[in-house]
Amino acid sequence: MNSLRPITGFRASLLVGALVCAAVALAAPARAAAVSAKPIRFTRLSLEQGLSQSTVLCIFQDSRGFVWLCTEDGLNRFDGFEFKVFKHDPADPSSLPSSFVWGIDEDRDGNLWIGTDGGGLVKWDRATERFTRRSETTSAYIRAVRFDTDGALWIGTRDAGLDRLEVASGKVTHFGYDAANPSSLSNDHVYTLHLDRSGRLWVGTDAGVSLYEARLRSFTRFGHDSANPSSLGHDRVRALLSDESGMLWVGTLGGGLDRLDAKTGRSEDQARAALRANNPQGRFVQPAEAAAAVLWLCSAAAGSITGQAISVSGGETW
Repeated sequence: MNSLRPITGFRASLLVGALVCAAVALAAPARAAAVSAKPIRFTRLSLEQGLSQSTVLCIFQDSRGFVWLCTEDGLNRFDGFEFKVFKHDPADPSSLPSSFVWGIDEDRDGNLWIGTDGGGLVKWDRATERFTRRSETTSAYIRAVRFDTDGALWIGTRDAGLDRLEVASGKVTHFGYDAANPSSLSNDHVYTLHLDRSGRLWVGTDAGVSLYEARLRSFTRFGHDSANPSSLGHDRVRALLSDESGMLWVGTLGGGLDRLDAKTGRSEDQARAALRANNPQGRFVQPAEAAAAVLWLCSAAAGSITGQAISVSGGETW
């Protein structure tokens, strides 16, 4: 499978926001010393270059090197030179059922699975470049898709929790929030899915983070507690990323960035402190990739986008 996994997050209203996230994600393997040694240069990919729409919701690089960009009006494939755009065509039943695309992942055969807003789950066949809508999901409003190590597809929905699809058989197992069960999913509004280096599934929702315990078929919840300074800074989780040490970085809408230790359940606020100078309102933070002890991220506050690189010893800003 490809090394660059789906990069997802809350939609940026400004084109520059989407492009900063994209550029940061693709530049992630840079070494720590290079952060301060030379400036980072960006190549703009916008409407003029063929991008179908300026709100980029997800960026994904497939096993053949193509970069896919999910937007509110079309799925874009970039080959390094130009875009090919896929949209809904009412006259073509093999086109996308909806042009509003939230998430994307690749199966073991190289086919793509796409989550749309209102059009449900879609499979793209690489050989024919045709789309087939799958009807197994609980909701037609899908925010995130992610394959696990067993080849099953996890599907996060806007309003109906989480589905696990066994692709070969079509069997679906549904997981949802249950107020009477503290081991259920923390919330039915799912925004992001992340598989860590141990193969564990983390689910970002509007009520914190849920870790799926496969052996017990249940969830462990991590959320904000105003009486506990070691809890998450905010419950509205929009991005998740694990680093080489096993720590989980949590980007939130309203609480900045947290580093969560899954073993202890403690959330370290040193990451929040590193961001305060450039993101004082604690708006959405999108971690992109961890490499060589450097975490690249972008954040949005008061209509502006800030890029930053932070490490255990502190942070630098570009």
